[in-house]
Amino acid sequence: MKKFIIITAIIIAALYWCFDYVRTGKFQNYLDINSAKSWAPKTQYYMGYTYYILGNIQKAEFCYNRILEKYSDSLYKPAAMYGIALIYDETSRLGQAKEMYKNLIDGFPDYA
Repeated sequence: MKKFIIITAIIIAALYWCFDYVRTGKFQNYLDINSAKSWAPKTQYYMGYTYYILGNIQKAEFCYNRILEKYSDSLYKPAAMYGIALIYDETSRLGQAKEMYKNLIDGFPDYA
């Protein structure tokens, strides 16, 4: 029983640390410092996707735009463009959404 309590306390502390690391922006800073790493675009995309799923549209849009700015040759660019277009749709920026959808179709005709 004692081991269970210790392990549970360690897991809770680790989860709290991870949540705090993301919430305070330290993780974004870490990504910016390590932007040349091969895992950085994927991590940036999934961070944006997670924010989107959780309903934090502003942070999701920031993460997706970051992919377009810093990782324009990434495999995650079309997915980020689609995510931004969805956000524009949901926030009634229909002109911007239409333009983003058009850019997505023109730039990545096979993306489906």
